[in-house]
Formats: sequence, C-alpha cells, structure tokens
Amino acid sequence: MKNKKTLLGLAATLLLTTPAVSLMTNTNQAHAVESTTQDPVNEQGTLELNHNARVYNKKGKKLKKFQGKSSLLKKNKSVEYAKEVKPIADPSTKRYSFHDDKWNWFYLPYKTIKGKEYYSLGHGGYIKAVNVDKLNGNDLYTNYTTGVIKDVEHLNPPKKIPVFDNDAKQMSKYYNPGKEVIVSRYTTQSLLSNNGGGSDDNPEYYGIQNKKEYLWKNAVTVKSRQLLLPFSNFMNVATIRDAQVYRENGEPYISYPKSNEIILNDGSNQSSAIAPAKNIVIPKGVQEVTLKAVNLWLPSEQRFELCYQLRSLYPYNGYNESESGFVKASDTRYMYGPKLASKQ
Repeated sequence: MKNKKTLLGLAATLLLTTPAVSLMTNTNQAHAVESTTQDPVNEQGTLELNHNARVYNKKGKKLKKFQGKSSLLKKNKSVEYAKEVKPIADPSTKRYSFHDDKWNWFYLPYKTIKGKEYYSLGHGGYIKAVNVDKLNGNDLYTNYTTGVIKDVEHLNPPKKIPVFDNDAKQMSKYYNPGKEVIVSRYTTQSLLSNNGGGSDDNPEYYGIQNKKEYLWKNAVTVKSRQLLLPFSNFMNVATIRDAQVYRENGEPYISYPKSNEIILNDGSNQSSAIAPAKNIVIPKGVQEVTLKAVNLWLPSEQRFELCYQLRSLYPYNGYNESESGFVKASDTRYMYGPKLASKQ
C-alpha cells in the first residue's frame, strides 16, 4: 500500500547531523542523534527485514507460496505493507513503534496471532513483526523483550550481578547469571542521575519491566533484534540549529580562559599566550539534557524568551566545565523524558 502522503504529512523533514553524541545502543546497533538516510522506496510504505521471514495467513499458518512466489523472504529485503502508520503520544503503549527525525512517534497497526505480532502485507499475507528492522527507513523499537543475565568477570561478590535504582545507585540486591528478566528500556547513568553528566565514564543500563531497577547492559543478553525504548529522568532535547548559549542574566555566554600563566618544570612561572574568549554556541543536531525551563529576559532582544537550562556545557566552553547555561526553547526540539514547563 502506498501511504507516502500520510507519512509526509506526519514525519519531519528537518535533518540532524551530529557526529558526537551517541544515544541508543542495543544488541549490535548504535543510534545517534541524526537523521535516518531514507531510501525514496522506503518512503512509499515498506518494511526492511532483519532476518529471513516466512509469510503466514491470518490464522498463523505458513504459506508455501505468496502471490505466486516463494513465501520465504530474505534478510534485508524490503516489502510493502498494507496498513497506514498512526501517530502515538506514548510509544510504551505499543509493542512496536518508530520515530521520525523530529522524534514524533508512530506505529504500524499489527495483528496478534497466537500471541505473536504480525504486520499485514495485504493479499492475505502476514509476517512476524519481530523480523522487521526498519519501517519506512526508520529504526523499529520494542517496548519490552526477554533478557538473560550473563556472567561478568571481576565482580565482588563473584558471579553476582548488581542491581541499580532509578538514580543509578547500586542497591543491596543482586541477580544470578542465567536468570531470565523482562527488560523494557535503555538508558545510561547520565540519563538517570544528575551526577557526572558529560563524563566519559557513562555506564549503559537496561531497565527491568515494571520495576525501578536497572542492570548493566553488558550483563544482559537480549533476544530482541529491535532497539529498546529510551528512558531518562530528564527532558532531552536536540538543537535544530546552531544555538547560542546564554547566562542566567540573559547575556550571551562568553567563556574566558582561567589563567594566562603556566608553571614550568623548574617551578618558575611564565606568561603564556592569552587564549581567546569563546562565544559558546552548541552546533545543530546535538542532544542535550535539560534541568528546568525559565522565561529569561534577553537584553539584546528586549524581551522574555522561554529557555532551557542545560545540565552541562561540557565540552563546549573549554575553560570552566562546571558551569551551565541556557538555550532558547525555539532552538531545540523535544526528544524524550519528562517535559519541562516554565513556572514563571
């Protein structure tokens, strides 16, 4: 079925191109804050397979032939589907979903047959949704999957996998390798905790379904071939253009070097070349974690502007990484996490 007009009316056309920020990692896939390079064919309404797939009828019985050809569809093949995608506010309510380049979420209605989800190909044919990797060129997500805890070396106590809470703090609880769990989300320490945002040491976690418990990603083998839904305790946004950073007084954020002196090996001082001041601008397409929304008075524009406080300016200011700043809400788009609203 052709539904190009439906998708183009819903999907975004704004592309993100950040090379620096990794967002999702699941199984052997890495997902960054960037646009999906879409094949024009995929815009017509197609499914891309991640595995060889058979075509079934509406009762879940394998077909020997489908439209006069073998019903075995090969991995990486693109096939047209029969339904129309629909927008959803909360992707966790659907077994499978995907987002466009503006992080608007959609799902393709599926049919459940004997406890398994199937996408309709039309003409009485269905394929298992678990065998679909991309929908219209967009990565397909799942809201839960089975995981098996595996052994991790150098643990104390040995052969015990620690459990972390919703703030990325280790609990007194442990799981044994071999235990089967249901995981429903992917996150990192910096997305859970307000400590250490911007640190290079940022462990990844899978969240256990219906619990505020998390396990190291590298301690769980997941069975799904789709990405798990992202989770954060903070609102995550992405810049839609190069975004000027402002201080709390509404002035553009200018970062100055801490010192123009260096200490030599013999203990003496020597003046160094004074580093230039830096006007802090966050490039288009970068994901940022935000802490609060404020109506900031911008003297240069003589008006109030809704702005988001950034948790960290790492690595943009270069001179004082502990400081934060603000960007205009209009220079960003919402990605996921609890939405912020100004209290002023």
